Amino acid sequence: APAPAPAPPAAPVEPEPAPVTLESLQQEADALRAKIESMQEVFHDSSEEQKRAFLIMFEQFARVLCEHIAEQEQAGKDPNTPWFAVSLQRFKEAGRRYYKSLASRGLLNTIKRFVFSDVDHRVQEVVGMFDALVPAMK
Repeated sequence: APAPAPAPPAAPVEPEPAPVTLESLQQEADALRAKIESMQEVFHDSSEEQKRAFLIMFEQFARVLCEHIAEQEQAGKDPNTPWFAVSLQRFKEAGRRYYKSLASRGLLNTIKRFVFSDVDHRVQEVVGMFDALVPAMK
């Protein structure tokens, strides 16, 4: 006679879940609120850091370009050198690459007010290009 088939292994017994109480729901909600607040702080801090980085980047572009123009004109030379053309293109590319971030954070007006209020018209033209990109974004 064939041997009897072995008995199937017993299913593991899972513990009963703890009953849901108002207190347990409140504790879970408090923990979630704390986590959300922590994440909001991190987001705010990183957003502020990014704003400062954008301001510094555009300020440095404007400063270096304007210094070049002033130095060349003071020496009686044409400032439209190959270096200037390449640097101006890089400046434009930075604006094209980051204009959405700048516009969404309200930084374009800040940059125009603090960085580009008193710069050469060639640099101002690039800022005008940034402004022109914003309506296309909407």
